Amino acid sequence: EHIQVARFADIMRVAYGSTEQDVLQELQQNAHLVKGLWVPKSKFRYEGVLAAVRDYALLMFHKLGTVEHEKLKDSLKNINDPEGKVRTVLAPLALLRHASGTWVLHKPADKSFLDNYPEVVKEQHRAWLASEQDIKATLSTFAVSNSMKTMVAPRKVIVANKQLSANKLEQHVGQGQSSKAALEKSMISDELREAFPKVLREVFHKYSVC
Repeated sequence: EHIQVARFADIMRVAYGSTEQDVLQELQQNAHLVKGLWVPKSKFRYEGVLAAVRDYALLMFHKLGTVEHEKLKDSLKNINDPEGKVRTVLAPLALLRHASGTWVLHKPADKSFLDNYPEVVKEQHRAWLASEQDIKATLSTFAVSNSMKTMVAPRKVIVANKQLSANKLEQHVGQGQSSKAALEKSMISDELREAFPKVLREVFHKYSVC
């Protein structure tokens, strides 16, 4: 599995002919900033519960820097197979240190970006704060009782909550998309993959992110 985190300096090195402002604009529309590192949005990687788990895990990395495996798994205890889902979404993002039971991002925090682009950092922080409750609400739609572990949440509820979470993040990075457009883009599709800006597809692929 390719690593899904990239430093801004590495991205700029292969973003031929693009200005920093152009690349930053594309990143803020198609990726999340976590500890100074850029990570493709979950909708480009997964759908359904895996996308919800990944968003929640990224939120925890944003808030804490590292994530304790058992605490994260406990937070997800009401979904089916939390252990498997955590390992699936985190393996491309982080390394599990078995001695401490802690997930650490594959790349160290990019302090240079955090220092040099304070306005982008603040904007991304506001986006995470604004989306936190919706990320948790979306995750809760996948919760099942112990006696009904094989059941899944109703699709309409899942999609509606995924749209809310996506809207919160995208509103705070200048997306301004309508709710209909956000809903249409909440699941992985050929159209969505094709819409992912060409420059970033090439950048993330070169640096083993997508």
